[in-house]
Amino acid sequence: MTTLPTADRTKVFRGIMRYWSQERSTISGINKSDLQSAIDATDNWIDQNQADYVASLPATFRNNSTPAQKILLFCVVATMRASAALAQRLIGGLD
Repeated sequence: MTTLPTADRTKVFRGIMRYWSQERSTISGINKSDLQSAIDATDNWIDQNQADYVASLPATFRNNSTPAQKILLFCVVATMRASAALAQRLIGGLD
């Protein structure tokens, strides 16, 4: 995997702005440029640390799951830390 193309980073930017607006969530003291820089930094960090993440997975999962499945697992676990409701929307249910 490589970092996201600029067009996809822009989609993340627009999507997170829309999500936070709908949730009435604000971050004081940052502007759109700061948010774009944070998105870029996050994407770069993921790219630079994916080998460590994959190596940390149990061997059975690591060896038998697709790259997309590994990424989805990471995203759902990270999302659950922020919002169970959002994680539920991602995967269709939490029991």
